[in-house]
Amino acid sequence: MLLGGMTQFARSVFGKTKVRNWLIGVVAVSLLLQLHSVRELLAAELFFGIAFAALLAVGGVLYVAVSVSELCLNYTWSFLARSTKTRAAQAAGALNVRRKDWIAAESGGPHGTSNQ
Repeated sequence: MLLGGMTQFARSVFGKTKVRNWLIGVVAVSLLLQLHSVRELLAAELFFGIAFAALLAVGGVLYVAVSVSELCLNYTWSFLARSTKTRAAQAAGALNVRRKDWIAAESGGPHGTSNQ
């Protein structure tokens, strides 16, 4: 009974051409505004996506550059440390001098003579 009354009321109100055209216009305008909003949101998402992709690319390039430079510095320092130890060992072997003997000679110890 209630459903029949509501159906009859809806037909009497929306059955008129003027009200129907007005209702169709309101629905059309609301749909167009929603479509426009959706397009704006998609465009904004696209711009943010492009900006974040550029930021990711710059960050990635900087990360790789810093990693490579650290690797190069580590290899350089390890090479210098190895070559310095090797040169010192070669010099000590060539002179047949041990560190203790060198210090003793500088201080005027048992194997060295003092200049005083």
